[in-house]
Amino acid sequence: MSRLFNDTMMEVLVSRTLRIGVYASSIFMLAGFAVSLLHPETLSNPVEHPALSQLLTLLRPDAEFFTRLLQPFLLFYLGILVLLLTPIFRVIIAIASFSLERDLRFVVISIMVLLILILSVYLSSI
Repeated sequence: MSRLFNDTMMEVLVSRTLRIGVYASSIFMLAGFAVSLLHPETLSNPVEHPALSQLLTLLRPDAEFFTRLLQPFLLFYLGILVLLLTPIFRVIIAIASFSLERDLRFVVISIMVLLILILSVYLSSI
């Protein structure tokens, strides 16, 4: 392993990644909860659960971006999306770490795990 990147640094990076993912997800969900308390009328509207592609379309930056962001269900879905992406980022970090170690077996295994995670997210959004 490179002198610039050791096992301890890897553990810290993974820990921070997972912690940031959980914190960010919690912030989005708490924001959605707060908006729903401030504007309870938004909860009475029927909500159709968006597919992943529709959710990403709602996140496009345009003139109505901040108006859409004040919808509680969008904030809840963003929290779920961030929580779902957290393990994917963790596996990407593992791939980078094993690559630096030149451990080909674990690089291949980690890539297979990443493909399974991405396929699972894709198939669940259809």
